[in-house]
Amino acid sequence: MGQVSFDASFPTAAPPWHNPYTLALLRSWSAGEPATKLAGLSVHDFVGAVPGNGPILAAIDPIDELQGGSGSRQRYRLDFLAELEDALLSLPGLHLLIIGRERAVDSTAKVLGHGLRHDLKALTRQKALDSVAGPLTAVGRRFAGGGAERLVEDLMTASLIPVPRG
Repeated sequence: MGQVSFDASFPTAAPPWHNPYTLALLRSWSAGEPATKLAGLSVHDFVGAVPGNGPILAAIDPIDELQGGSGSRQRYRLDFLAELEDALLSLPGLHLLIIGRERAVDSTAKVLGHGLRHDLKALTRQKALDSVAGPLTAVGRRFAGGGAERLVEDLMTASLIPVPRG
């Protein structure tokens, strides 16, 4: 499971030139590897070096962080999507699961192709409450008074706002 979010405070002078989206994905796919070893690698180079000859199952969750941005972020985004496209076209064993909100998945699919798609409908308030409280109830536990309801309310009304890191 990989992510494309990157820490803007990462010391860019340390590694050679890198696409921050590519570096973030490769770092999440190979926890523990130093960034300096991954910087400069393409998705194709990284996946192509995976040992074995079976299928490679990879995922990006969420893809939403590729949305928006301008200037260098837009250039990095387009380059990153081109890297993913190259890897998918030239490495037949690579299977990529993309997870995200509809708009983000749609814009990614315009570049990578549509593949097999499965859309999930939003949960109703009651289904969301059942999903939050049910697992605890199954093991004889429960949220404190109104806790599950407050959590569901927060999740249903939350906005996606980038949180500064560092």
